[in-house]
Amino acid sequence: MQLVHDLNEAYARGHEIGTHYNGHFCSDNPPGGNQWTAAGWDAELDQFFTFLAEWDAINRIEDAPELVVQREDVQGGRTPCLEGVWPEIAQAWATHGLTYDSSKVAAGMAWPRVEDGVWQFPVPTVQSPAFGTVLAMDYNFWVKANGGTDDPGAADALRAGTLDTYRHMYAVARDGNRAPVVVANHFNRWSGNAFNPAARDFMLEVCDDEGTVCATYSDVVAWLERQDPAVLAELQGRAPVS
Repeated sequence: MQLVHDLNEAYARGHEIGTHYNGHFCSDNPPGGNQWTAAGWDAELDQFFTFLAEWDAINRIEDAPELVVQREDVQGGRTPCLEGVWPEIAQAWATHGLTYDSSKVAAGMAWPRVEDGVWQFPVPTVQSPAFGTVLAMDYNFWVKANGGTDDPGAADALRAGTLDTYRHMYAVARDGNRAPVVVANHFNRWSGNAFNPAARDFMLEVCDDEGTVCATYSDVVAWLERQDPAVLAELQGRAPVS
């Protein structure tokens, strides 16, 4: 029930709810996402949307609260372990009407493009002042710092390094190509909850800066699709920054 309450509250506050599919089925324990065919991804999304619509009946909960997030609210997501053979999963995206994805990895931050039928918001590799060359995701910061060892005593240092990384990403994008900054945070309380406060503090710092908009993926997609094609081409032609 708490999860339903949290989802409803997040949605009411304007946060977008996407899919992370149904579990971390990854290639280190095959068959993972890199081995799935279009049929497998179709089945995965079918199950996800069934869970979304019928969660109360599946769990046999009477007088359950309403989950306000509806099928049409879910427009994209991120695959488990950033895996997938894109021509295969693209068929499932099209079948289920998804409009964006944030599963690919890119060298630096650049403007989104339509790839495999959806707007792609890659997770970038950046030059972190704290972690060096690293994929810009909290789990990867953790692994780069200490191999992913649970060390609550290091929480303050990890938090500071993560915040410095987000600040760096924001600065190079703001002063460079102005590309959207993807904050890839899991919301797990890893290593003494080192990472969630950093994501929160970063957003509190920058979301009201002049010329900065903290937006959902669907908001950005809507903005991109309203641009003059020449303007969009110029933005997409700007070199990545890291």
